[in-house]
Amino acid sequence: MIALIDGEHHPSAVRDALARLDLAGVVFCGGEEKLGPGPLEDHYGMPVETDPEEALRRLSPRADAVVDLADEPVVPASVKLRLAALALSLGLAYETPGARLDPPHYEPVAFDGPKLAVIATGKRTGKTAVAVALMAPLSAAAGERRAIGGLGNHRDMSGDAAGDADACGADLHHARLAALADAQA
Repeated sequence: MIALIDGEHHPSAVRDALARLDLAGVVFCGGEEKLGPGPLEDHYGMPVETDPEEALRRLSPRADAVVDLADEPVVPASVKLRLAALALSLGLAYETPGARLDPPHYEPVAFDGPKLAVIATGKRTGKTAVAVALMAPLSAAAGERRAIGGLGNHRDMSGDAAGDADACGADLHHARLAALADAQA
């Protein structure tokens, strides 16, 4: 586990909390309200990193989670979200008091070529547009055909999802998509 800490909590209380964890490393995120003079290692009784993003990248192979013990205003929500996203992208869970985010589990795809995933949970957020914008230059530069697949509600395109698309004025039948892909080749 990687612990994120700040200097806004008394070092002895932080040391006690850290002693209960199986640590791969400790990362100091700022704040000095409760710190006296001297090196961080003296305050916390162990080595302490000071660059959160670099530390997460370096320590991630030895950890399975990040526990965020740092608090606002030292680490504002925008920074916490950035660190959480980095942790998840490194395959680490991200834990804060009252919440736990687990990294997504990806099933293997039987394809030896390059793959790109654009994942979001919101409706009408531009996932397909982002996928096209990212994939088109990569495919064109490599001189390859490109295809974008979408899972939607995990329904077969010959069933209800195709009907839903037709109701919106889109022709997404698999034969039509295949013809469009062939026409682009």
